[in-house]
Amino acid sequence: MDDFDSLYRTFGPMVLRRCRFLLKDEEKALDAMQDVFVLIIDLKSRLQSVCASLFYVTALRLVL
Repeated sequence: MDDFDSLYRTFGPMVLRRCRFLLKDEEKALDAMQDVFVLIIDLKSRLQSVCASLFYVTALRLVL
């Protein structure tokens, strides 16, 4: 969880694909992807580990 660059490289493309699919707008999808990572960084103190489903569900809830 400490290596943000690694998280962004690992989960960023998946989050962006999900946001693109849901929003059908490239700019909104990019903004939503950044919001997902900001939210997860804000929750960092309460998280012990992260996985793909955390990013996937966070993206879905944030967009909806």
